[in-house]
Amino acid sequence: MNFLMIHGINFDEDHDPNYYDAWFTAITEGLKSANYTKPIVADPKTNSIRYNAIFDKYSDNPEVYAAAVGELLADWAWHSIFGPSPRTQYLKKPEQPPDDTFSLRWTAGMVAQWIVEEKLRKDCCETVFQAIKRTTPDIIFAHSLGSLLVYDFLLNDPRAQKSFNGIFVTFGSQIGNAFVMDSMWGGEVRELKNVKAWYSLYNCYDIVFVEPIECFADNYMQFMISPPFGTGSWYNFDGHQATHGDGKDGDVYPGYLDNSTTDSILWPLLADGTTASLYRKRIEMVKRVSNKFPSRFSLLSLPSSKGKKQIQLQRQPK
Repeated sequence: MNFLMIHGINFDEDHDPNYYDAWFTAITEGLKSANYTKPIVADPKTNSIRYNAIFDKYSDNPEVYAAAVGELLADWAWHSIFGPSPRTQYLKKPEQPPDDTFSLRWTAGMVAQWIVEEKLRKDCCETVFQAIKRTTPDIIFAHSLGSLLVYDFLLNDPRAQKSFNGIFVTFGSQIGNAFVMDSMWGGEVRELKNVKAWYSLYNCYDIVFVEPIECFADNYMQFMISPPFGTGSWYNFDGHQATHGDGKDGDVYPGYLDNSTTDSILWPLLADGTTASLYRKRIEMVKRVSNKFPSRFSLLSLPSSKGKKQIQLQRQPK
């Protein structure tokens, strides 16, 4: 198996040359725990993307995306309080994001800049394409803003269909954010027809402009992290991290790649063994009868070595 890893926002590439090592460890250990025995040929240094330099290249005119930052923050605050995400059952009121320039530049600023800068998006697409061409991955793991870069490439770049038809895994993604959808894709998340499967991981304690992704496609499945991890605080990003925290400042939570839901569901699906076949049959069954459910989401219990696990799947539109 070969895979490609793409980081998200708020990552200082220059000061952490070994950042992807933790991803590689979590992914390989997760696959092995699901009885995957075939060779894993990915390398954390070469099978990864670093793209902050592209955003620096287009940062001379911050006023171009300053208005987008304001709209993104306003949309985030509204939906954090009133929906549509299930996080309202956990959070009473969202904390305000920090006022310092660095934090806004490398969080809201990056998402807003990506939305309004067409040339930047083209450069990002080229970077994703070259990485796929270089590594020929079976799976792409994309976190946060990285998921926007890959989704945009897979959806809009004509080279995507011939360059990648494997599995796409997103986590901590802003693809389902209302402002992002309205600005980029006409208010809806469109199907990725050229991928084998798209698996999305959603944590309701992740408040970094993250919302559930509503995509009514046969090859799409969304898994809700249960129980959710982190505190939903803008100041430590503990609900947004890719892997387990370092223990500093009370950060002792798991991440998207090493929590109990991912261990029990995602890794068995990617390992593609007997359990994966059972999962897919039950998921397909829920999708076929989903129109009979009154709620927007359908709950499904899946067996695992750690007991039954509930996931939430998008129901099909009527």
